[in-house]
Amino acid sequence: WLAALLRKLRSVNTDLPSLVDEWATSLFRELDYRREARNATRFKMLYENLPGVYVPRMMDQFTTNRVLTMEWVEGQRLR
Repeated sequence: WLAALLRKLRSVNTDLPSLVDEWATSLFRELDYRREARNATRFKMLYENLPGVYVPRMMDQFTTNRVLTMEWVEGQRLR
């Protein structure tokens, strides 16, 4: 099955290095927790008035590109 997959991939007309570069760039953007904190703050502004929705406050002074810090929320674990 691996050989068949490789044959199929070879026939796909893509620029694999560009595809991998785009994926890596996107991944590293997602791993920037300062950006994620800004996104969470925006999400909070948009949806905090919905019943049953609580978005924790971001602690910007303790957040870095590698650490995301937000307020502690008491509650039940969702499964």
